[in-house]
Amino acid sequence: MKWISLSLTILLTAAANLLLKAASMRQAPSAGNAVSDFLAAVRNPSYLAGALCLGVALIPYAIALRKIDVSVAYPIMTSSVMLLVSLLAVALFHESFTIIKLLGVLAILCGVALLSAK
Repeated sequence: MKWISLSLTILLTAAANLLLKAASMRQAPSAGNAVSDFLAAVRNPSYLAGALCLGVALIPYAIALRKIDVSVAYPIMTSSVMLLVSLLAVALFHESFTIIKLLGVLAILCGVALLSAK
């Protein structure tokens, strides 16, 4: 159950980031007015869905932390989200994924593996 909870956290957090990116691409450029920017975001369904995903992700994460050390769970979660978002951003938003980014992702994943080793 602990790994299912952490996996759900990863999926929800990745979805939130992609939804927020999609919403920001559709929103009109800022007029420099924080209040109008906030109101525009509140009316944007993608922003709201992204915020909801982030909020809901806290629940399975808290459940996972009951059985997984935070020093293990957090690096796994953040690196997995980073990997998912990086790959999906290439597919969905046509962002670049260079060899340098690939090497950075691999370095982070190696670091997480070392942190997670007993």
